[in-house]
Amino acid sequence: MDYPDRDHGSNPTKRLRLINKIEEACARAGSGTGILFRDEVQRYDDNGYEWLRDVHDHLGRLQIRLFTFLVGQQDLLAAKINLQCAGKTRIVARLMVDELAFHGIRNVADVATCRVGYGPLHFPHRSDWSFTRFYLQQAGNAGYRLVDDAQVLWEAFTTVHNKAGLAGALGKY
Repeated sequence: MDYPDRDHGSNPTKRLRLINKIEEACARAGSGTGILFRDEVQRYDDNGYEWLRDVHDHLGRLQIRLFTFLVGQQDLLAAKINLQCAGKTRIVARLMVDELAFHGIRNVADVATCRVGYGPLHFPHRSDWSFTRFYLQQAGNAGYRLVDDAQVLWEAFTTVHNKAGLAGALGKY
């Protein structure tokens, strides 16, 4: 969501602006459900989590169910534990129900999973051209799909990793 002068105003003003934007988006979609992604959340302090919880609660009073996905480094799990230990269960119950670890690309199957995701994408948006066809028209028209080269790409990653002399096995990060 973009908003002119989004960095201006008091915290309550910013919170109300966010609530209004989510409410407008839900109204346009004809839905009572919103999704909010927040990144680098391990940097939040207690006030940041309280702020998000207030947004969640306010939207709930408007009959809008908000699903919040908090993305961050390993410190985010420590923050959840600290909030639980401090008895801030309302924050945890609304914003931190489950944890899903992301490990990055660890093997050729992970490369294939990432690349197969481009198959159904249309590019440019709202065209009937696939992502592959747009960038590699002849190959795309001949049936080539990015997932076809997952093994080749993994081997290239391995070669570069080994030539760079990086510590540890590829995929262990």
